[in-house]
Formats: sequence, structure tokens, C-alpha cells
Amino acid sequence: FLFADLHAHLMAIPFTILSLSLGLALIMGAKSEARGGGSSSGRWKRLLPVVGLVALLGLVLGATRWTNSWDYPTYLIAGLAAVVLAERVRSGAFDLAMLRRTALLGGLLALLSVVFFQPFSSNYALPATGFQAMPEGLPRTPFHQYLSHFGLFIFMAGSMLTFFSYRFVRRHGAARSFLALVSTSLGVLVATTLAVGFAGPASGFVPGIEVTGLSAETFLSEIFTNTIPVAAFSLFGLAVVILLVWDELRSRRPDTHIRLLVLGLIGLALLLSAAVEIAVLNPDIGRQNTVFKFYLQIWILLALASSFSVWYLAAALAERWTSIGEWFSAKLDRPSIAVPRLAFGVMLAILLVAVLAYPIQATRWRVRLPDRFVDTTVAGEPVAAGGFTNNGLAFMETGQYGWQGQTIEFKYDYDAILWLRENVAGSPVIIEGIATGPYQTTRSRISINTGLPTVLGWDFHQIQQRGKFASGVGERAQDITTFYSTTDAAAAERILVKYGISYVIVGQLERFFYPAEGIAKFDSLVGRSLEPVYANPQTVIYHVAGTPNPLTVSVAP
Repeated sequence: FLFADLHAHLMAIPFTILSLSLGLALIMGAKSEARGGGSSSGRWKRLLPVVGLVALLGLVLGATRWTNSWDYPTYLIAGLAAVVLAERVRSGAFDLAMLRRTALLGGLLALLSVVFFQPFSSNYALPATGFQAMPEGLPRTPFHQYLSHFGLFIFMAGSMLTFFSYRFVRRHGAARSFLALVSTSLGVLVATTLAVGFAGPASGFVPGIEVTGLSAETFLSEIFTNTIPVAAFSLFGLAVVILLVWDELRSRRPDTHIRLLVLGLIGLALLLSAAVEIAVLNPDIGRQNTVFKFYLQIWILLALASSFSVWYLAAALAERWTSIGEWFSAKLDRPSIAVPRLAFGVMLAILLVAVLAYPIQATRWRVRLPDRFVDTTVAGEPVAAGGFTNNGLAFMETGQYGWQGQTIEFKYDYDAILWLRENVAGSPVIIEGIATGPYQTTRSRISINTGLPTVLGWDFHQIQQRGKFASGVGERAQDITTFYSTTDAAAAERILVKYGISYVIVGQLERFFYPAEGIAKFDSLVGRSLEPVYANPQTVIYHVAGTPNPLTVSVAP
């Protein structure tokens, strides 16, 4: 909630959901083809839209890879699983022809997801290139916190798994079902232990990925001492999903392909839930990036699976209903379903109310936290500047930032930002000062709030994510410091040319962090390389001569 920071993991969400939708389209297309039958020549003609869907899915997965890189493995696995499932639906069995088509289409999918973006990837360096064992002393996710994130979805999807398991027990008997569950659980535990133990050596065969420090012995110790309860829960749930998948593959029900897809989403979410308790990205800040990147993936997978789960159970527990009231009071030939139906409906309603109350209450307290920019016009308990609003710039109207005895009033930059947004077309480059000090400063405040490219954003974040290109960040930071500090006008002009700068920002921040004699030189450049196009009592915007978007002077009161 209050996720106003346009990070890559947010920008990737539409792509990830689209990739799952394309996977569903592959499966539904295969089902339609299998239902229609047709001659061999007709099947070859139907191959074209299949290849087209695979190519489009490859394009979307490639875009996902370079929007938020760690989404790529997860959704590539989901895409390849969709190809396998589609070909199984098309052929009706796991025969040689089906395996051959699956290998060709799966290989094409993986290849295109790389080839489509080869020009970009050849000039890109990942900031995190592998995984490492959990650093000693780093806390794992308490189970109650895991439930606070995914409790609603776990109830929804878990209710459907419970329903499927009930049918499984009725078909196979309690004793046989229990033995199958125990065997599958042991198999999952053994497979996970082997994966953890061999992940390091195996990563040597994967270019660009390195896994270090993982130990099968440590993993088993943590499982049996309940050090990682989320992993234990997730692996048990994964065993249940695998057992149900096996049962679905043996069945001939017409909607098996849909249930297999949903079970796959749940299984993948559980696998990720366990993985983030065992290893962390390398490098990472504690577990920060590992948790929030992969928890967003889990959230999407469980959200989609849960929506199907509620629909499926609503239909399975009460037939022929047109309202909630009818659903609760539906008369069935099987009276034993009445209690589960009532329990599911009541619990779902309670959980929905609980989760809907959270953003209301949490937002109320978040905007009152004293570590936000405080509204200086309100006496008493600290209140965030801007108050209760969806306007992300509202805090600037009354907010202030203090540092080392100096105070920056945001309202002047706010007026300048509004002017730039209303008057500047395209994406001309701007230059603004680099604020130092604590995390919550006015770094890149003009670029962030206008969308205009700047010479350098938050330097630490840029270094963290630029990999082998991080050295260029320091060079840009030094150039900005030189630009605002030097009294050499010619040196400043060379920097303007170097970065193709169109607009120069001089506000309270620049006057605070850079020497007065350096700031004074901008007046001497007026009529030579700079022209003032906007001014208020504290902020001036200069246009660089010879660059696009020359504007008339605008002076604010």
C-alpha cells in the first residue's frame, strides 16, 4: 500500500500477468484443437497460431527479464510449463510425438526470450548474479508474518486443495492416500535437500550465475529444528500439490487442464516461499531485495490461483445459485456439504473484511508517522505534509526539510515542478544538485516529479544496480559537483555539452550544498550559454542555448 515508488518490480507486474495469460491461451487453444480433431494437414495449419503465441510469449518474457530481472526465471518456468501442458492436452498423453513438440516449442520460447533483447543484454550487467546461503544471524520470516502477507490467499487456495484432497481420499481410500502423502512429502524433502546440496557445483555450468555457501546438512538441521517454519509449511504444501497433479494427470475429466494450471501456480508460489527462507540474492541488503522481489511474485501467483479457487468452490459447494443468499441456503442432494459451505463462506467473509480494513487503518497511521516530511502549519501531533490525499506532490506545498541547521521549503521547488510539467515537452535532460545526508532527502526531486532525465539520480541506488558500469556513477557525481561549485564558466559549459543538458536547476538545495561563488557564475552565463526561463523567490530554471524547447521567461510571485 502507498506504493508510490515506481520501481522495476512494479513496472513488471503487467508483463508477468500477460505472460501467464498467454500461457493460458496456449492451453485453451490446445484444448479447442483437441476437441475439434482434424486431419494432419489441418493440424499443420493450426501450428502457425501456436508458434505465434509462443513468439509473443517469448517477447513478453524477454521484456520481463530486462524490466525486473529476477521475475524472468519464475515466469519462464511458468511459460515452459504452459507449453508442456498445452502439448499434453493436444496429444492426450505423454508420447514421443508430444515430447518432441514440447522440446521444440519450449526451446523456441526460451531462445526468443533471449534473442529479442540481445542488443540490450549485450550491454547490460546484472547487479545481482547469484545466490548465497543465509548470512548467520539474519532472521527468517516468522510464520505469522508470512500469514499476514498471504493468509487470505492461503485460505482460498488451501480450501480448494482441501476439497481436491477430500475427493482424492474418497477415490483412493484413507490408508492409501496417507501413504501416498507421506511418500510424496519424503520425496520432496529428499529432492530439496539434494537441490540445496548440489546448487553450488551445478551453478558452475550456468553462465553468469553463482550459488555459494548452501549446505544440505544445514538445511536439514533447520527443517527439523523448526528454524524455517515457512519453508517446512511450503514444502509440505508442495507435496500435496504434486500428489494432486499426479491424480489429475491420471484422470480424463474435461477441465483437467485448468486445474493443472492452477495447481502449477500454487506449487510455484510454494516453491518460491521455501526458497527465500533458504538462500538470499548475492549481493543483497540483508534479505530486503530477496523478500520483496520474490514475495511480489508469490502474491501474484497466489492471487490468480485464489480467484479461481473461490469461483470453483462456489460452484462445487452449491449448484444453480444466482445470489449470495441462495448460495448459503442452497438445497443439495448431499446435506453433508452444507457445513463446509457455511464454514467456507463465513471464514472468507471474515478474512475479506479483515484485509480490507488493513489499508484503511495502515494508511491512516503511515501518513501520521513523524519520520515523514512534517506539515509545519499543523500544531500538536506530527502530521505528514499533504494530509490524506492521492496527490503525491501535496506534501511539497507545506513540507520542509531540515539538515545541519538549514531548512529547505519544498513549496518553491513545487511551483517549479508544476511549471516544468506544464511547459516543457519531450524529454530534455536537466541537471540538479546531489543532496547528501540521510536517506530521506530531496535527491533528484525535480527529475522524480517531472519525469525528465537528469544527469544522476540517487547515487547509491545507481551504484547498487549498475554492476560493472558503476564507475560511471562516480564520474557523473563529480561532474555535478564541479558544475555547481566551480567558478570556471568554461568548465561548466563543457559539462553542459558532455551530457546534452537543456535545463539547469538552481534552487535552495543547490545554494545549500554548493559554494555561493559557484552558484554566482550562472548569472555571468546569462546571454552566453544560459537564459532564465522560470524564476520564483528561491528557484530559478535556466535554458541552455542551442538546445530544444526555448521558452519565454516566466517569473512566479
